[in-house]
Order: sequence, then structure tokens, then C-alpha cells
Amino acid sequence: MGRVRRVRHLSLPRHVAVLAALVGLAYLGALAFVAQWAYVRAAVEPQMVLAFLTPVWLLWALLPAFGGGGEIDSPRYLDPYPLRPAFLVTSSVTSTAADVQYLFIAPAATAACYAAWGWQGVAGAVLFIVGAAAVGQVCVWTVTAWPTRQWLTISLLSVVLVGTAALLKRQPQVGPAGWLVAAMTGQGSDRALAVAALMTPLLLFAVAIGPLARATLRSRGERAAAGRTITGLVGPLPVYRAHMYSIWRSNTAKVTLFSSLIIPLVIDAALPGATAVTVLAFVVGAGGAIIATNAYSYDHTGTLWLLAFPRRRWQLLAAKAMAIVSWFVILTIPATAVAVGIGMPLTDRDADLG
Repeated sequence: MGRVRRVRHLSLPRHVAVLAALVGLAYLGALAFVAQWAYVRAAVEPQMVLAFLTPVWLLWALLPAFGGGGEIDSPRYLDPYPLRPAFLVTSSVTSTAADVQYLFIAPAATAACYAAWGWQGVAGAVLFIVGAAAVGQVCVWTVTAWPTRQWLTISLLSVVLVGTAALLKRQPQVGPAGWLVAAMTGQGSDRALAVAALMTPLLLFAVAIGPLARATLRSRGERAAAGRTITGLVGPLPVYRAHMYSIWRSNTAKVTLFSSLIIPLVIDAALPGATAVTVLAFVVGAGGAIIATNAYSYDHTGTLWLLAFPRRRWQLLAAKAMAIVSWFVILTIPATAVAVGIGMPLTDRDADLG
């Protein structure tokens, strides 16, 4: 009886579950209707699917390594328990499948492929989605396998992202989205090569996931040591440094910082002719809002931490405000670098900067 009660605490209220199911069914129904309408009228061109799926693949393949989808901290939370690598991998895959980026974008990607190529497009979309998720899982376990070098691994993945994004910006056909289009439109050996290329991420996952998961389990002590040795950022004010580090160690901040690398790619694809100023406005407005609204959740003790810290309240609030503004500036650095790197102009000469 006690176990049933504990399970009830973990479940959604019935009315919330019903409402979520209705919203989900309405969303899927709308996508199915639009996809069928577009398929009958041949309204979706392969190049449209290519332009849509190229940034989506970057999102799915590399975002999990920075905390979004797959829950990068799961191994640390589950360290005390005698779990097997298969359980941890299954947990990570399930967490990724239930993430918002898959629940909302994967049906849209499948609908787009159906609108372009019919039911064979659905099969190609499934292969594309599973392959992107497989690459994302390899990135996740690459980060968790060597916790003392986690920031080096994340930095290298960031470099890989920017380089891959710059390449796909100029030649999107060489990426997985291009392989999907080639598999749907090619003939003979070209189609076979494209299908084989789409299956390459699955082979990578099958070969790499076992050793990476076992290395993650072997590095339990290293994760604990890494948590003790990272003391935060250097700064003149201890309370400001504490605020900066409290934000830095959260997954929300990591995902937001990483998302600032992707935002220029999405804006450039969605708004042709947009400038770096447009990107910075979006990064500060959207990413900065996420940082600001979660400012006290990063402290893990909220108002209690604020009241108990041996500082005056105005000093704490001033340091918190300075830390948030500093993060606004930090978010703009990678966004500007990517925007300039993919060829976006800094400003529009005909537009007023104000």
C-alpha cells in the first residue's frame, strides 16, 4: 500500500494528464492534416526539408552533451547504487526521448518528410531521428566518462559544433539531412550509399556506448573529486564570485550558453538577411531571461541562502545583479562568434542601430 502511495506522488494529476494528452493529440492531428494536404499538392520541396533538418540535427546531436536531453548528471546522482551500464544507457535514452526537443520537433520532422516523399519519407525520418539521437548519446557519455576533463571535452565539442555548423551552412548536402534527401531522391548506388551513411551513427553508438558507459561507472571517485576541486571563477569580490559559480555549475546555464551557439544558425535559416544585432537581441532577450528568472534557484537554497550569508542584503542583491549582467555578456560572446563565422553582417547599413 505504501508503495502505491509513493507511486501516486510521482504521477500527474488525472486532469493534467488528460489535458496533456488532448493537447498532444491535437498537435499530432494538426501535423497529420497539414502533412497530408502538402503531400497531395506536392507543396514541400526536398530543399525545404534539407534547410529544416540541418539545424535540427545539430540540436539533437550535440545538445545532450551540455545537459539538454539525456540528463548529463544522472551518473553522478546514481553513483551510490550498484547499477549496470545497460541501465544507465537505457535511462539516458529514455530521458532524451521524453525531452521537449524530441516531443515537439520529431513529429514535425516526420510530417515534413511525409509531405515530401510519402510513407518512405516517414521511414527515412525515423532513421534520421534515431541517428541524431545516437550521436547525442555518444556525446553525453564522452563527457561523463572523464569527469575531471569535462570542461575540456565540452570545449572541444563546442569547437566541433561551430566547425560542423559552418560546413553545413555552406554545404548542407554533406550532412545527415543531405544524406536523407539523397536517400529519398537518389537512384541505385547513390541511394544505397546515402542509406548506409544514415546508418553510420547507429554503428558508432553500438561500438562506442559500451566502453563509454563502463568508463563512466569506473570514474565515480573522479566525479566526486572534480566536484571538490572546481572552486569557481577568479574575481575581486568573493560574494560576486560565489554568484557567478552558482550559475556556472548549473545545467540550465550550460544549456543556455550552448544554445547561444545554435541560435545564430536557426535565425539565419528562418530570417534571411538577419544581422548579428538581431541574434544578440534574441540571445539577451531569451537566454538572458532564462538566466535571470532562475537566478535564485542556482543557489539551491533560495531565500534561505540569501538571509544566512554573512553579508548585507544590498551587497548580496548587487552581486546577484552583477552576476546576471555578466552572464548576459558571456552569452553574447559565442553568439557573436558564430554569427560572424557563418557570414552574417554585424549590422544592417540601412537600419538604425537603436
